[in-house]
Amino acid sequence: MRKDGFTLIEMILVLSIIALIATVSLTAIRSILKNIEIESTVINATQGILLTLNKARLESVINETYVPVVYENNVLTYDSSDIRAYSLTDKVSLHATPNLSQSPFTPSATMGFYLGFFVEEATSNLILKNELNFLLISNENDAIRREIIIEKGLPRALED
Repeated sequence: MRKDGFTLIEMILVLSIIALIATVSLTAIRSILKNIEIESTVINATQGILLTLNKARLESVINETYVPVVYENNVLTYDSSDIRAYSLTDKVSLHATPNLSQSPFTPSATMGFYLGFFVEEATSNLILKNELNFLLISNENDAIRREIIIEKGLPRALED
């Protein structure tokens, strides 16, 4: 006797396999989308930091003065006013690279720009810094990070 169609057990088996594949792929897609969101946040914060550092550098050239840059409470400032500040989200934070003993731009490590050059403030003079590297790290996934370098006064992000 010949039957057309599928039995109920065959249909249930196929549907359960499809449901299992969908569950696994949705979990993977959710994870990928979360990492994309974190990466986007880190990239946007990197651009904000670079913009703030470039504005500080430009102000030091225009006004021919020393412009200190300070990072406190997740806010990068180059002046006491809020207009000249970049506030990082709580999802990212700045960290020292392994070759630095402390995070850059802290009040104890007074650094900034003078005539477009990146300098460190000493007791009675300014010391030219040829290079300073620091990391912008995601607080949600510390594998997602961007390295920012100030080389000869020019801030830029290093490509992965």
